[in-house]
Amino acid sequence: MKTRTLHRASLIIGSVMLIALSACAGDSRTTESPPQAAPRTAPTEPRLLAEEYVEGEAVVLAVNKPDRTVTLQNAQGQSNTIAVPADVDLNRLKKGDTVLISVYQALSLRILPPGSAALGAAAAGGSTAPGQPEGRAWGQRLVVVNEVTAIDLVAHTATLRGADGQSRTVAVKDPQMQDRMRNLRIGDLVELTYSETVAAKVLPKS
Repeated sequence: MKTRTLHRASLIIGSVMLIALSACAGDSRTTESPPQAAPRTAPTEPRLLAEEYVEGEAVVLAVNKPDRTVTLQNAQGQSNTIAVPADVDLNRLKKGDTVLISVYQALSLRILPPGSAALGAAAAGGSTAPGQPEGRAWGQRLVVVNEVTAIDLVAHTATLRGADGQSRTVAVKDPQMQDRMRNLRIGDLVELTYSETVAAKVLPKS
């Protein structure tokens, strides 16, 4: 399994989420609002910020039943621990088993009209039915909605307010996204969607 690549995928997604949601309350920089425009009547198309897909074989190093986690190791000796759904029978998995696993992560963003969605975060998850010959797959989806309260077109930052009432200032580093900030308006809603899908199958002994 490309554990190093998988670790990098987690860092890519995690870094974007931290940039988007890290608290920077008390920012005193002067903000610049974009020119006034007609109220937004429809959400923008989702924009993919980051994605990563990795797959490969790994050997089971440990099965932690209380924590519902499995530690895997690839041929280079690199290891990674993953969480598994509650309906996966860990009694069928043991140390030394070889597993074919794949992981897909993605983060996307879209702009919603003011007042069109509730502020906050919503999570959902699911998995395929047990007993499938091709193995099991499970995933999770997290959607976070914040309101734009300030825009700085010079510093390329936007201040977002969450459901907790706290303000978070995010820096926009992508040149294309910086250009699109001119279409952003005070009161718009920023919706971030993070999704992760894991598929695994125990391979027969050779």
